[in-house]
Amino acid sequence: MIGVRKWVKFLLESKDAFQIKLVVASGTVTLEVGLNPKTTNEPIWSIKEVGPGTHYLNVTSGDPDLHFGTYYYLNVRQVGSGSSLVAVSYKQEKTVQILPNAIT
Repeated sequence: MIGVRKWVKFLLESKDAFQIKLVVASGTVTLEVGLNPKTTNEPIWSIKEVGPGTHYLNVTSGDPDLHFGTYYYLNVRQVGSGSSLVAVSYKQEKTVQILPNAIT
């Protein structure tokens, strides 16, 4: 990815905590998550200038920027010259509430 900037839109289905996993095979990248792809200098959450390895962005359920039913935009961009090879994955563990049997 040389000079490529692509926003990926995702929707949170609950206010449960979630994790974004960033695996950088080569190069140096910055990952940003925000509410508007046009305001790139105002990310809500980010992983700044990381090199090869596995990096995690953990957002807790109590985070004030975590909203149910809101679209977020994720961007991974190359820092400096050269190229990067990355993989991004998202995981949200949903809370399960067990209800009693005799609900009326």
